[in-house]
Amino acid sequence: MRRYHKASVLNRREMEGMEKIKIIALQVMLLFLLLMIPTIISYNVQAEALSGTIDVKAWIDGSDYLYIQGNEVWYIHRNYQFPGLWNASIPLPTYINNDPWNPQWPDYSDYPGGGYSHPNQRSLDTYTSLNPPQPLQPIEISLEVIRARNEISIWQYPSNVNGYTTVVLFNDDPPSGADWYEFKLNWTLQSIPVGGYSFPIQVQTKTEPIIPYIALIATLTAILTKLRPKTKRKR
Repeated sequence: MRRYHKASVLNRREMEGMEKIKIIALQVMLLFLLLMIPTIISYNVQAEALSGTIDVKAWIDGSDYLYIQGNEVWYIHRNYQFPGLWNASIPLPTYINNDPWNPQWPDYSDYPGGGYSHPNQRSLDTYTSLNPPQPLQPIEISLEVIRARNEISIWQYPSNVNGYTTVVLFNDDPPSGADWYEFKLNWTLQSIPVGGYSFPIQVQTKTEPIIPYIALIATLTAILTKLRPKTKRKR
């Protein structure tokens, strides 16, 4: 009987020891997953921000420069009427990624003649909702003209000298009247060569609340809390 009791005690201790090892292994695995999730999420967010497209559609009479810097867009007028105002009973918006923006211009009562007599006039307001924003760091850009009865061209490429500002020229000077102009500007982060490999420069991204991440933390906490009292009872 004593030998049987001693053997049963040893077997119980061995089982308890094995269960403790399993619990510790599970805790280590869950902790590893918990530590890896922010890295995975960060990688996915940065991957999405390595390239972007800006779609712009505007009612142009004459010519205008469109400036793009970060999340901001604004006009500097060049010739003839201000964008959106030619022969329009109400101002026609400029569409930026399908988001209508009505740039403000000086009042005709204070600025007689409108855009015809006031070249180099900057729009009185600035569009500030460009998403994704154009990065304020080295990028490669390409222009895709969707609609233009005359010309759309890149007037200035972004660089550290101009604060990474892209300037696109709408040129409707030769034809009479106004027409819709549309383009897509595609940008990609430049890669830097390191030891024969190219690595894209990382983008500073905005932190957003991530519900699945919070839910996983709550689940892991509940599992670990449940495991601890179970171990104490067996002691």
